[in-house]
Amino acid sequence: QAGILGQIVQDVQKTGMDLHILVRAIVSRCTCKTPFQLDRVGDGKYKLPNTSQIFFVRILRNHVMVRVGGGWDTLDHFIAKHDPCRMKLKHISGGSPYSPGPN
Repeated sequence: QAGILGQIVQDVQKTGMDLHILVRAIVSRCTCKTPFQLDRVGDGKYKLPNTSQIFFVRILRNHVMVRVGGGWDTLDHFIAKHDPCRMKLKHISGGSPYSPGPN
C-alpha cells in the first residue's frame, strides 16, 4: 500500500486509531452506482451484505489483511474478487491471477 493509504496504516499503528477508518478508505475506492460495502459486525469483523460469513480484518506489518481460509489476503485483493466494478475492470483489462510479491 503506497501513498496516502500507507501513511494512514502507519498512523493507525502509531496512534491506535480505529482499524475501521482504514477499511472505509479502501472500500470507498468503489465507483459503482451502488457502492461496494462491507458491513462491520464488531472490532475487526466484517461481512459482505446478504451473507452470513464473517471476515476478520487486521493490520499485518504495513498491510490491511483479511483472514481467508487458512491464510491471509490483502483487503485490496479480497475486494477485487468481490466488488462487481473492480471485477469488470480486471476482466476488461485482461488482469492476470494474483500472485504476492517477494517478502
